[in-house]
Amino acid sequence: RFLLAFISALDHAQGYYECAYGRLEVEWSRKEEVIHLHVSVPDGMHGEVRLNGGYRVTNTDCSQMRGGTYAFVLTR
Repeated sequence: RFLLAFISALDHAQGYYECAYGRLEVEWSRKEEVIHLHVSVPDGMHGEVRLNGGYRVTNTDCSQMRGGTYAFVLTR
């Protein structure tokens, strides 16, 4: 589960974690009130994105991710 906090002082953040299945990666960038979120999940894993701060996903469902790369557009 990815629980994300979009800190107002930042316009971009990225990170990764090496786990037994491979590398989990998260990157986001902000342009005005829109956040572009990219998540990579290794094969053999599943996950979901949890949002706070009043953001919602506008382009797809982020509750059932399987191994792969995902791109989300978030707005308030």
